[in-house]
Amino acid sequence: MSDAKLEITDEDIRFFEVALQEAKKCENVETAFNVGCVIVDALTNKVLTTGYSREIEGNTHAEENALNKLHGSRPRIKLYTTMIPCTKRLSGNKTCAERIVEYGNVETVYFGTPEPENFVVNDTCVGFLEKHEIRVVQIVGFQNDSLEANRHLLKKG
Repeated sequence: MSDAKLEITDEDIRFFEVALQEAKKCENVETAFNVGCVIVDALTNKVLTTGYSREIEGNTHAEENALNKLHGSRPRIKLYTTMIPCTKRLSGNKTCAERIVEYGNVETVYFGTPEPENFVVNDTCVGFLEKHEIRVVQIVGFQNDSLEANRHLLKKG
């Protein structure tokens, strides 16, 4: 990851646990991942917004929904997501990684698990975000928790 020395704080874990709760709000769709996301102001460490997969009608992703709720000013943010942001979408929609870069003021993306290999080949999210000077950090120890909302897919693979 881009900053292996970045220390994960208790507050980071607390924000990540909110993302896990958001993932539990997802509708269990047989062909889609259930992901939760939290966006935090990097200066004040206050939650600005949350999102989860398919919160808004259509094939919407957690990061997409959370970013769409940010209106007006563009504070420097940290983004916590249960699964690494997508870099490929079969629907042809803009990827979450592209949306994060377009936001233009993302300091760090924290994630719980990479997308399982049987669903994505050669995921390039880390390199893509790092190329745009966004730190990417895995919250180690939460991979199983991050996948829990997706058991309906994983038992098929």
